[in-house]
Amino acid sequence: MLAAQLTAVLGLVSTWWGQQARDDLAWWVVQVACTLTVLAATGWVVTWRARRSVAERRVWTLLSISCAIYGAGVLGTVLFSVVPSTAALLEVPAAISAVLTFPLAYRAVVRWSRHGAGVDPDDLLNGISSALVAAAAIAAALVYSAPESTRAPGQLWASQLSWRQQLLDVEVAAVLVLVVAALTSASVSRLHRDARLWLLIFTYALINIGAVDALLHGGVRPSWSLPIAAVGLLALTAAALLPVRFVPTHASDPVKSTVGAFGVVAAGVTVIVTVLISDLPAVIGLCGALAVMGSSVRLLINLTELVQLATCRRQALTDELTGIANRRALMQELNTRLQRGAAFELLVFDLDHFKEVNDGLGHGAGDELLRMVTQRVQPKLPASALLGRLGGDEFAVIAPVLAPAPAVTASTSSPQERTGEHAEECASGALRVLRAAFSEPFRLGGMSVHVDLSIGSTTWDPSSTTEPTEPTEPTERARAGAEAAAGTGPGDEEPPVDAAALLRQSDTAMYEAKRNGLLVVAYDPLRHGDTRHLLSLVGELRHAVGAGQLRVHYQPQLHTGSHQPGGQPADQAGDQPGDQSGEHVGEHCSGQLAGVEALVRWQHPHLGLLAPGQFLPLAESHGLMDVVTREVLHQAVAQQAAWRATGRDVRVSVNLAAGTLLDASLPRSIEALLVRHAVPATLLVLEVTESALLREPERSLAVVQALRALGVQVSIDDFGTGYSSLTQLRQLPVDELKLDRAFTVDLLTDPRAAAIVANTIALAHALDLRVIAEGVEDGATLAALTQLGCDETQGYLHAKALPAPAFDDWLARREALTRTSSLAARTGPVGAGAAGDPR
Repeated sequence: MLAAQLTAVLGLVSTWWGQQARDDLAWWVVQVACTLTVLAATGWVVTWRARRSVAERRVWTLLSISCAIYGAGVLGTVLFSVVPSTAALLEVPAAISAVLTFPLAYRAVVRWSRHGAGVDPDDLLNGISSALVAAAAIAAALVYSAPESTRAPGQLWASQLSWRQQLLDVEVAAVLVLVVAALTSASVSRLHRDARLWLLIFTYALINIGAVDALLHGGVRPSWSLPIAAVGLLALTAAALLPVRFVPTHASDPVKSTVGAFGVVAAGVTVIVTVLISDLPAVIGLCGALAVMGSSVRLLINLTELVQLATCRRQALTDELTGIANRRALMQELNTRLQRGAAFELLVFDLDHFKEVNDGLGHGAGDELLRMVTQRVQPKLPASALLGRLGGDEFAVIAPVLAPAPAVTASTSSPQERTGEHAEECASGALRVLRAAFSEPFRLGGMSVHVDLSIGSTTWDPSSTTEPTEPTEPTERARAGAEAAAGTGPGDEEPPVDAAALLRQSDTAMYEAKRNGLLVVAYDPLRHGDTRHLLSLVGELRHAVGAGQLRVHYQPQLHTGSHQPGGQPADQAGDQPGDQSGEHVGEHCSGQLAGVEALVRWQHPHLGLLAPGQFLPLAESHGLMDVVTREVLHQAVAQQAAWRATGRDVRVSVNLAAGTLLDASLPRSIEALLVRHAVPATLLVLEVTESALLREPERSLAVVQALRALGVQVSIDDFGTGYSSLTQLRQLPVDELKLDRAFTVDLLTDPRAAAIVANTIALAHALDLRVIAEGVEDGATLAALTQLGCDETQGYLHAKALPAPAFDDWLARREALTRTSSLAARTGPVGAGAAGDPR
C-alpha cells in the first residue's frame, strides 16, 4: 500500500510538470487517478492503525475520519478544476472540508497530547475560539496590507478581500491552529520524542502551504499545491505505520485548559480593541468577540471543574462522618513528615467495646460517639498535630515528639498504666490529651457511657542512633538473644521506613495493648517485628511444639532453714511434738532441696539451644504462649512421675501465661494430667504474675480457686514489680510469694530494698505464705536473706537450670556432700573431746 501511494505521489508530480507543457484530458484523468490512489492509501493505512492500536484508537479513528472528509474536499477541488463551469468555485470544497475537518483533527491532536501532558481531551471550545482569533488576525493583516484608499471607516465587511481570500482565511486559520496545537503538545509533554507527531505536523504544514500562497496572491491556488498535499498525506501514512510508543497516561488537568482559554481571551480582546481604534471592518471585531465569548464559556466551565476538583480532593482527604482527616490524608501527612526529616510520633488508638455501644444503643449512637471523640480530642491537640480516622472506631494522631515514652508491655502493666496515670507522667503530649479526653464519660442517649481506649505508638526520629553495647538488663539480654536467634544484630541495616510501615507498627502495638488490657504499648521490633526471619522463626516455633524440640530444665530451690515450709518460724518449731529445738530444725532444713522451677528451652535444629528470652517474646506476640505453657506442664508433670518412681517427691513450679490463666478448662486439664501420671496435686506449683491476676480479676480468681480446690499450689511470681494492693493480696488464694531479683541484687547496697524485702517477708509470713527469693548469686546475699527470714532461695549460687539427668547428678552430689558435712559436724566435737581428756 505504501508503494502504491508513493507511485501515485510521483504520478501527481509528473502530471504537474507535464501540465506546464500540455493541458489535455488524459493528463487530468491521470491526475484524478493518482489523487484517488493517494487518498485511498492514506485512508486505509490510518484506519488500519485505528483498529490495531488500543491505547490510541480514538486518536487514529478521528484522524481517519478527518482524512475521509479532507479527501472529499481535495477530490472536489480537482473535479471543479476540470469542469469549466465550476472552476470559479474551486476554493469552496477545500474551505468546507477544512471547516468540517478542523474539530475532528483538533480533538485528535489534543487527545494525543493528553497522554503525556494531561490536556483536557474535550477542549474543543478553546480550539474553535483560537481559530476565530487566528482568522480575525489574518484578515486584519490582509486589510492593513491593502491600499489605504480601499479602507473606509465603519464598514461592516472586509470588502478589500475577495470571497476566495475570505474562504482561504478560514482554511488557513484552522490548519494554523492545528499546527500550533501539535507544536504545543510536543513542547509540554514527552511527545517531542515521538517521530509520529512531527510527521503529523509536517502533514498539516504541507497541506496548508498551498492555501497560504493562494491567500497571499489574490485567492488563486497554485498548481503545485496538489502534489505538495499528496506528499503531506504520504507523511501521515508513514506516521501511521510507525510503531506505537508507550507514554504514561496522566489525568486531565483543567488548569492547562484554563491557561489556553485565558490566552485566547487576551488575543480576542486585543483584536476587538484594534478594531475599535482603527478603521478595520466590523466583521473582524465580531470574530474576536465570538472568540472571547467562547473562551469565556470555557473559563467558566474550567472554574466549575476546578471547584468540583477542589471539593473532591477535600472530600477524598476528609472523613465523612467526623470531618477530620481520613486514612489517605494521614498517609500523605506521614510521607510529608518523612520527607521533612523531623522527628514525630504516630499514635493509633481505638475504642474498647465499641461494638457493645452499637449493639446496645444503635449505630446512630455509635456514630455520635465517634463525633464526640473527635470534638474532645482535636481542640486539645497542638497545632502541629493531625488527628485522623482510619476507619471504624480506629483513630490516629501524628504529633511532634516532646518526650520519650517508655514501652509498656504485658510484663510491666499496671492499673496506673491502664488508667493512664503512669503514662501521663512519662509519655508525650498527645498521649496526655487522649488520657484527659477519655477521663470523663460521654453522654449518649441520656446516659453516661465510660469509654476506654487502647493505644499503640511508634516514634520516627532520623537523628537517633543505637550503638551496640553489652546487654546487662534482663530485657536487653532477651533482646540480644532474640537477635542472635533470628540471625540479626545491632549492626544490621533496618529496612526503609515508609508511611505504611509506621502505620503497621502502631497498629500492631495497639492490638497488643487491647489483648493485654493496657492503655498504651510502644512498638518494639523484638516483640512485634514481622520481618521475614522473625516470621520464619515463629513458624519454626509452631513446629517445635509438636516435634518435641522444647526442653524443660530445672533450677533448684533450697531451704534457708530460717522458716519452716509450713509457714512457722524456726524458733517456734521446737514447740511442736517430737521436735528437740527450733535451732535443730533450722539447721536440719538449711540447704535442703525444697523444689525446682521448670524453665523451658528450645533445642533448635540449626541455632542450637535457645534461652527463653530468645523465643518467648515471639511466642507471646504471636499467640503461642498457651501451647508452650501446656507443653511445659506436660513435660514437668511427667518428670515428677519419673522422680516419684525412684522414691523422690520433688515439688515443681511452672510459669503460667496470662492467657492460660483465663482458661476455665485449665483446672480440668491439670487434674487429668496429674491423675494420668499419679502425681499428687500438692507437688505442683503454678506461678502467675500480679498483672495476670489483675488482668480480669473475676475470671482469674475463679480459675485460681478451682486449682486450689484440687490441691495445686499457686505462687505470685516477680512479686514487687506489679501494683497489687495489700487488700488484693489478702484476697488472693495463693501459697507463695517470689521476690523479684530486682530486690535481691540490691539487698546489700540499697537500704530501701532491704527494708522492702524485710517487710514483704514479714507480711507474707503473717498471711501464712511461703517466700522464695530469686536471683541469689553470692553467699552474702544468701546470709542476709536467711537473717531476714526468707524461706527459700533460688539462683546461680546454687545451680543454673539443668536438664533432668544433669539435675539428678547435681542433687546426688549435693546430698552426698550434705551427708559428709553432717557426719563431720557430728563426729568432730567427739574426737576433739577425747583428745583433750586429761585422763
